[in-house]
Order: sequence, then structure tokens, then C-alpha cells
Amino acid sequence: MLIEEGGFDVVHAWEEPYIYAGYQIARAMANSDAAFCFRTAQNIDKRYPFPFSHFERAVRERAQGWIAGGNLVFESMIRRGYPKERGRMMTLVVDLDAFRPLAPERKQTVARDIGLRPPIVAYVGRLTHAKGIDLMMRAMEAVGGSTPWSLLVMGGGPMEGNLRRS
Repeated sequence: MLIEEGGFDVVHAWEEPYIYAGYQIARAMANSDAAFCFRTAQNIDKRYPFPFSHFERAVRERAQGWIAGGNLVFESMIRRGYPKERGRMMTLVVDLDAFRPLAPERKQTVARDIGLRPPIVAYVGRLTHAKGIDLMMRAMEAVGGSTPWSLLVMGGGPMEGNLRRS
């Protein structure tokens, strides 16, 4: 395995600590002098059953540092016993030199071409109950036909079939 061959100063696992892939990386780091850190985006205080709790504990104990994807994530991990002094918060960012909003005229053209009319409510992410999609759908239904609107949903997951039928 590449990690076991060594030659690294730092290994940053872009994996949640409670999943097997994160555990595999931490375990491969056991005989390495390289620093090890991982990133988490879990902002819900969860207690995982075995073996996930074992994976998380082993990864957390092996890591010299950890990165939270946001303030709520950082606070949740501290409450769950993650060492605050080894944690840092780093949000995801967008390179605004490479990605810019479309000009208003172009936005209107794109929306019209895909059958959307303002106001447009958009959701991009995993299509699961935990993301509150059912609440968003009920809120949009409550708006009803009195106000024209469009809902743009992009993602995949367990709720995809139900959303397509809606």
C-alpha cells in the first residue's frame, strides 16, 4: 500500500472517521512517522454502534489533527469528546476567479431553457430525510399555486424516486 511505503510528511484523509475507509487509512498510518489528520462534516451528535464506534475512536486516537467542515461540526465534535486543541475549522470554498455568477440575462435564459420561472428555490445535496427535504417540499406545497415558483433539486439518494414522482 502506498501509505505503508512511506515518504510522507502528512496524510490528510478526506474521509469521515467513523467509516471503514477512514479507519483503513488510520490503521495504515500506525507504523508511519507522518502526521495524520482527517476531515469531518458530521454536524449531528451521533453515537455510532459497533463497528463504526470502533472505527471513529481508532481514527480519532491516531490523528494528530482533525478538520471540521463548519462551526456546527466543530462544536458537535467537541461535545462528543474530540480534542479541541487538535481541531480546526475549514469550510469549503469556491474560487471566485474561476466561478462567477451568471449575468442576469444569461440566468434568465438558462432558467427558461430548462423550464424554470422565478422565484427559483434550489437544493443541491444528498436526497435523504435527514437533510429536511420533506420539510422543504411541504413548505413549497404550502405556497401553492397563488404565487408562481420553481423548485430545482439536484442530487441523489434514497428520496430520489419519491421526488421524481412528485
